[in-house]
Amino acid sequence: MQCLKNRKWRGFVLFTFLMTATASVQANNKVGYWLGSMGYVDKLDGFTPTPGYEIVLSSKGKKHVVFSNENGDFVFLELPTGEYCVASVRNSDGKTFQIDGNQSKCFEIKNRRTTRFDIVIVLE
Repeated sequence: MQCLKNRKWRGFVLFTFLMTATASVQANNKVGYWLGSMGYVDKLDGFTPTPGYEIVLSSKGKKHVVFSNENGDFVFLELPTGEYCVASVRNSDGKTFQIDGNQSKCFEIKNRRTTRFDIVIVLE
């Protein structure tokens, strides 16, 4: 009978430890989501999306490379919390583009929140 009580006690302690460890990992794993579109503004057609473009984001000394999808969008991309700045934008041919001077190059990802940040590039 004593052996059965010890097993229950050990099981309870193990369960409590695992739940605490899981909660701790989730608390330290702070992420948010990025939602936006990328393209340029044409005087005749308005906003024109740019699919398949490579965007390099910098945050806390790290680089994050993402690509716009077939519609020129970034759809709920999961990123660690923090401030991100667009370091570079390139098309599939490797041509580099500048961001429109009227918009910010940086945005913030908040824990469990979705941040909307669109990128408008300048065609030269």
